[in-house]
Order: sequence, then structure tokens, then C-alpha cells
Amino acid sequence: MKAVSTATQIDWLTINFKGEVKDGFHVSVKKLEYGCRTFRNIHECYLESELIGVITSAPTSSVLPSDLIQFKIDNRLLYTESFWDKIKLVAKRLCWQWVGISRIDLCRDFQVANDGSDPALFIKKFLSGEIVPCNRCSFQINGKFRKLSDYNYIRIGSRSSVVQARLYNKSQEMRDGHRKLYIEDVWSWNGFDENVDTWRLEFQVGSDFKAVVNKDSGELIVLDETLITMQGMLDGLFDVLNNRYFRFKVVSEDSNKSRWQDYFILPTERMRTRRWSEVKESDETRSQRIFAARLVEYFNRECSDDWMIQYGTYNGIASWLNRHKLTAYLIKRGVYLNVPTPNLDPKVI
Repeated sequence: MKAVSTATQIDWLTINFKGEVKDGFHVSVKKLEYGCRTFRNIHECYLESELIGVITSAPTSSVLPSDLIQFKIDNRLLYTESFWDKIKLVAKRLCWQWVGISRIDLCRDFQVANDGSDPALFIKKFLSGEIVPCNRCSFQINGKFRKLSDYNYIRIGSRSSVVQARLYNKSQEMRDGHRKLYIEDVWSWNGFDENVDTWRLEFQVGSDFKAVVNKDSGELIVLDETLITMQGMLDGLFDVLNNRYFRFKVVSEDSNKSRWQDYFILPTERMRTRRWSEVKESDETRSQRIFAARLVEYFNRECSDDWMIQYGTYNGIASWLNRHKLTAYLIKRGVYLNVPTPNLDPKVI
């Protein structure tokens, strides 16, 4: 049987804003009687009578801006086509300023694995050593024991990881907990068999994950507002995460692991990716200072015997130091760039 999955779906979305928690035009907030460790206040937010999400505000730590708020979008709303329009409307009416995505979970649901097998066999293959992750990682497996062990959950990555990958039996989760009819409607629209358990592959992405680059195409996928509104970008990011964080190898007798066959539980195109992270200005300046000091020390110690080469190199280094405003820093440290002088020895001339 051919593997069929739902389109990439956002199942969790928490957005950071700056602003004030208050009522607005057709927007109302209801304060709850409890707080949390990071924020003192928790409010439910309604657009007219529809629950849009939960707002946490008033940070307990002085490190966080006092006007920072986190808006966790209601799960049911995420499965509607108009969810983003409603989020933008609430933010506009309450005069909130966008800061960034705090957490986003992307998922795909399916009933048949890429190789045509029952998804439940994936965990058994992993435990038996038939397949192994491509990289070192921590993992957690959950299940139940009746007459036999029934494994229904595996997580790759620790809870503190920037990206966590989870494969689990979504049907079993809803049987054990709260049944979500709007998710079952998505399964029905995709032609899923209601008598067969549906599994979910899910990636939890934290705020430290800024962007990722497809090294083959050069495409940069950024975690921002555009990502949320474009299905193609959500699908692209899911494929990137699947390649990077849930790629396995089929164990063989070949001593070179890189030649082992790739194993993906969902169909995906093999790609080379790299996480992109913004370099902080302070880190960049520190690196430049260290490099500048070592460069000057090396020039003073190992400069060429040829005066013309010395002078050309000196001009290049001095120009770079001035352009990056590092000359004063080096002088303050007692590191000086020696000015080359021509050799006036008659024997050399």
C-alpha cells in the first residue's frame, strides 16, 4: 500500500508580542485565577465569542521586557483556514507589536509508512537495531504492556533541544484522552480508514531555531509570519526537519556508515541542509578583536625580508584595522603594528 499523509499542519503555535493585555473592539480578555512560573498573569482571549488563545503576561524575571506577552493559539483554531486572519485582527485591535515565534509544532498524519509497513513497526526496528539514527541523539520510548509490549511513542532529542521529533499513535492518544473531532475530519477528508490507527510525525521547533538553508538549492526558510501563511513553505520546512532530525540508516555489513541506505518513515526528497543562526554583534566584535591581535603579532614576528612586500602587507592590515575600528583597541592593549622601514645596508642595496 502506498504511503499517504496529510498536508503539513501547525498543531501548536505560540507567538511573542509586545503590548498590553486589555479589551479591544470585539476583543475581550478574561483573567484566569492562576499564573505560571515565567508569567504572573494568564488571560483567555476572545474575538467576539470565539476563543482565539491564551495570553501570558507580566514576566516574573527582570531579564524579560516588562511588556512581553506570549499568545498561545487555540488548537482547534489552527485547523481552520482563517486562523491567521483572526490572529492578525486581534493583534491589530490590541496594538500589539510582533516579536517572533516562540514555539511552533509541525506535523503530518498517516496510516502507512514509506516502505508500506505498519508505522508501529518503526519503533520495533529501532529497538532491535535494524535501523539507527544518522547522528548521536537522546531518545525516549513509551508504550503499554498487556500480553505483549505495545510501543506507541518515540521522541528523538531531549526536552531542551531546539528541535524535537516525535512519532506517536495519534488515534491511541485521542482514545486515552480528549477526542478531537476536527482532527478526525481532516483524516476523513484524506480518505483515511477509520478502522486503522493513524500515526503522527511531529517536529517541535523552539525560538532559537531562526532559519534553515537548503544547501542544494540555496533556499532559506525563515521562522516568521510568511512561513505561517504559506502552505508550500510549511511543507518545505517539514521536509527539511524530516531530513535533518528524523533520518535513519538501515544497518548493513558495510563498515562505512555513510554508505548505508537511508530510511525515512514518510516519503521525502533527500537534501543537504544547515541551520542558519544570526551572529550577535558582540560575538562578532570579540572574534575580530582576537583575530586582529593575533594578526598583528604574527606580522611583527614573521614579516618578509622584502621591504616592498612588508610595506604592502602593512598597508593592508592597517586599512582593515581602521575600517573595523580596532586600532585604538589594540593600542589600549599594548599591541602595536610595526611600521616597516627600508633596509639601508649598502650590501643589500
